[in-house]
Amino acid sequence: ANTWYFYFNLNYHFQFTGKDFVTMEDFEFAYDKQTMGVDLKSRVRDMEDKKITAYHEAGHTLVAFYTKEAMPIHKVTIIAKGQSGGHTAFVPKNDQWHQTRSQLLAQLDVAFGGRAAEELIFGKEKVTGGASADLSQASNISEAMIKELGMSEKLGLRVYSERTLANGLVGDSINGEIDE
Repeated sequence: ANTWYFYFNLNYHFQFTGKDFVTMEDFEFAYDKQTMGVDLKSRVRDMEDKKITAYHEAGHTLVAFYTKEAMPIHKVTIIAKGQSGGHTAFVPKNDQWHQTRSQLLAQLDVAFGGRAAEELIFGKEKVTGGASADLSQASNISEAMIKELGMSEKLGLRVYSERTLANGLVGDSINGEIDE
């Protein structure tokens, strides 16, 4: 379904522009529309909102740039798309079948980069809820590392099923490890 939607967007953009051939710009448009959603040009944003978004996205970008195992940065925008005020897009260096522990930890670092930038620039009391998707992504990664991938040094090489997690003692251990 995702492939079909990508080519639909590509074809629509191509027909809309009236060009005789497809360019890389057309592919970029289709990719952006599929991954980030449509531009919300009707959303009126004041300069303060744009400034917060710019620092937030810059935080992701800087952390990714300086983190060895982070994916390469593809594109950064503060144009509102879909539900977000901005977006930092990453594209893997090449097709990967596996992700290492250091790559997953790099994803966690990058996810927290936006929130960290907001806190550094504006202070703890002025951080926004703009990091909610980033925090959700980081939570999913850290939980998977501990519960499904056996990447916890404290809990060991083990997968924790829902049945195992029903035991309060094991569940408390896992929750404590996730919180760290």
